[in-house]
Amino acid sequence: MTAHDYLWQARRLKGKIAAGEEQLAVLQETITQINSITYTDIKSKSPRRDPLGDLIANTADEIIACEAALAANLKLLKEITMAIYNVADSEYRAVLRAYYIDELTWPEIAVKRGYKRQRIYDARDAALAMVVVPIPVWTILD
Repeated sequence: MTAHDYLWQARRLKGKIAAGEEQLAVLQETITQINSITYTDIKSKSPRRDPLGDLIANTADEIIACEAALAANLKLLKEITMAIYNVADSEYRAVLRAYYIDELTWPEIAVKRGYKRQRIYDARDAALAMVVVPIPVWTILD
């Protein structure tokens, strides 16, 4: 994986994290609504089935899965952010942060930093060369 591909994940992760947080809020609201339901509100055709219990269990499973995905995405975003902050040169670090974390375009960063267009691309290339991309564990084990 190239440094650009690795850092580019941050832009997608921010959207995934926001969507995950929204989904978690909806699921938590669902649990709140379920708690207000009484057994007489639900009539089961099967005396062995507990529809309210099933609903609670399914919603709880969804919450657990959502929290796990959210935690994994937050962990990866933190890892990517740390890779940017580990770039030794502060100018290059600022350029990477502006693009991958703050989601500015390269021309916007050039204007903000007072660079000519070619200078921002040179800074980008030099900055990406300084990024250390972690090697996935499964690659090491092969």
